[in-house]
Amino acid sequence: MRESLWIVLWGMYLFGTAIVDWKAKMLPRWVLLFSVLLAGASCFYLRVPLPQRLAGSGIGVVFLAISLWGGEAVGLADAVLILLLGVSMGAYTQIVILGAALALLMFAAITLFLLKKVGRKDSIPFLPFLFGGYLTVFVMQAFA
Repeated sequence: MRESLWIVLWGMYLFGTAIVDWKAKMLPRWVLLFSVLLAGASCFYLRVPLPQRLAGSGIGVVFLAISLWGGEAVGLADAVLILLLGVSMGAYTQIVILGAALALLMFAAITLFLLKKVGRKDSIPFLPFLFGGYLTVFVMQAFA
């Protein structure tokens, strides 16, 4: 029961950050601080083996490095949330969430480009798609 509560809390948090990211195209630092607290607390309640948590944090560190040294090709808030999801959920779940999020983003980007709503130089916020990937993974797990 406690584990599902933390999964719901993460989902609600990601939903809120998705809305803020979509509207403002940035997240305040206090919102990211809350994600650190959420990840730290969920480490005690989500039963994920330590090697999975370490591998998930390694994937997150790669995204963080891309954000810091890649001219923010990946937003800093996106990278921090990917890192914290990896610490909380483990590498396997993180990879599936990222795969679903990137597939949703690709579909949306192609559709918006074909409809001439965005151009090659425009940016699309990633956190709504990260929430979509998260939701997809846990809905699939609920029905599996």
